[in-house]
Order: sequence, then C-alpha cells, then structure tokens
Amino acid sequence: MKDFDWEGPLIAVVGLVVMLILMIGAEKAVGEEQRYIPPTHAEAECTLYIATLAAFIVSPPGSPGEQQAGRAITSAGLMPLTRDAVAYMTVGQQPEKVFPWAYRKCIAIKGEFA
Repeated sequence: MKDFDWEGPLIAVVGLVVMLILMIGAEKAVGEEQRYIPPTHAEAECTLYIATLAAFIVSPPGSPGEQQAGRAITSAGLMPLTRDAVAYMTVGQQPEKVFPWAYRKCIAIKGEFA
C-alpha cells in the first residue's frame, strides 16, 4: 500500500464535489421551473422549411420527393427563397452556409423580427 497513488482518487473526489456544487448552484439560480421554451410559430415553420429544402435539393429532378417538397415549399410561400438557395448551391456555396442563411431569410419573411 506504500506505492498507492493518492492523486487520482483525490482529483476524482474533488471533481465530484465541484460538479455537485455547480449542479446545486445552477438549480438554485434557475429554480425548479420548466426550462423548455417552446419555439415560436415562425421558428417551427422555418425549421420545417429547412428540412423540406434539404429534401428538395437532394431529391432527383422530377421525382415524387422533389414534387412533394416543392408543393410544401410553394404552399408556405417560400419558393423564391428556395430558388435563391438552390442558385447559391449551384454556384458552389456550401450547405453549411446556405441553410443558416435561408433560415434567417425565412424568419425575416415570416415576420419574426419585424
């Protein structure tokens, strides 16, 4: 037992104590209320739009998937935005740049921050 390394267990115990203190402190600071904030109508609609836009882009031209996604986008009134997003991706913009841009434009169109 002479060669037992006490640093490992000591660090683990200190880490657990700190974690418990932080958990208790956060609970007291926030309270026991529900922490979930439901999305607004525009946020939910634009999130669905981005998923539909992705389906529209990856579906083969003329396929039932593309047609269904196109109908959904048209009924939401976002086909002009979709044309712009597809055009940006056609000229080489990466999806990780186009999708956030399209989401922000959708939020602006739907009047979230107007």
